[in-house]
Amino acid sequence: MLTSDDISYLEANMSHFKKSFFQLISDFGPDYQGNFMLTLADIKRNTERARLTEVTLSQYEEYLRSHGFNIERTNMGILLFLNARSIVPVGNEAIELSSALKLFRDRALMKGDMDNF
Repeated sequence: MLTSDDISYLEANMSHFKKSFFQLISDFGPDYQGNFMLTLADIKRNTERARLTEVTLSQYEEYLRSHGFNIERTNMGILLFLNARSIVPVGNEAIELSSALKLFRDRALMKGDMDNF
């Protein structure tokens, strides 16, 4: 079962990843795929866990999928893949996503790049 430390860790990291992702979308457009990683060592360190069970890792994966991340588990941790079409914005993140896409399109329009407008 995920503890409050797990939830706090996940929420903080999802917030950081999404903010970074929005910036990258404003630079590279809606087709950009963001790649991020949660390492097992970082999870343990930040949640004060001695070990991570299969059940706990599965719950982490479920949480991440609920935010729109595609995931792949590795020996080092959990790889996260995100794109503008799969992201699940929470609260004001919807406004941040919309603003990032608008900024990208405004830049494309200024450059005469009608394919990306």
